[in-house]
Amino acid sequence: MDIGLTLSQARENRGLTLEDVEEQIKIRKKYLEALENEQFDVLPGHVYVRGFIRSYARHLDLDSAELVSRYEAGITGKDALETQETALEEHKPAGGLPFRRWAGVLAVVAVALMLVFATSVLRGEHDPAVPDRQQAGQHDRQESGNGDLAGRTEGENGPGPGTAEPGLPQVSPGLKLNLNVRDRDSWMQVVVDDQVAFEGYVRAGNSKSFQGEKNIRLWLGNAGAVQVQLNGENLGYLGEVGQVVREEFNSADPAESGRSS
Repeated sequence: MDIGLTLSQARENRGLTLEDVEEQIKIRKKYLEALENEQFDVLPGHVYVRGFIRSYARHLDLDSAELVSRYEAGITGKDALETQETALEEHKPAGGLPFRRWAGVLAVVAVALMLVFATSVLRGEHDPAVPDRQQAGQHDRQESGNGDLAGRTEGENGPGPGTAEPGLPQVSPGLKLNLNVRDRDSWMQVVVDDQVAFEGYVRAGNSKSFQGEKNIRLWLGNAGAVQVQLNGENLGYLGEVGQVVREEFNSADPAESGRSS
């Protein structure tokens, strides 16, 4: 794609270090290095890559739209190749040596399991060391009761602060979106958890913040004027000046989203 080479050469021509750029545009050094090395998998997702490329290119007075187009062309070609490989794999004829090999392995495993089961049954019926079922059940109930009593003695008020009970689902951190309108006004619509939270024009120099649990859908009428931050990470600009951009962020994976512009 030559995106990384273009960025690194422009930075070096300006006499800037990665630390300088990190301080100036508030994008972490490890992400800047990933861009210059075209290690895009290091970044959280496509929306981050596009935003970081735009911010980095603008800072270096490069054509941000052209660099983003190179990136999108590259990932489109990669996706097409992966799709073709998947299709070939799915249409591979069944049978043949691999299938026979797996069938043989499964047969051996099944016989082994049957032998283990039969051995355990015989030992349970004839081994004098096995205790009477009734006595064993009584012993288990006593042990269980003692365990419950010990548990109540050690913490009768339940788990302490900050202790997660096993089996309980973890609470999702949700989404926090900050929109900073820079040197031009922009119309925007923000839908938080399927409810319209804001719709209208925001003047240059003003900011808007939104927080949701499941998803946030964003519609910008002038994407090149709005700097976007998601969960504290600076995404930069999601488009060019005058460009209409739609973006959706999901709490399950806020880095992945689909865009239509």
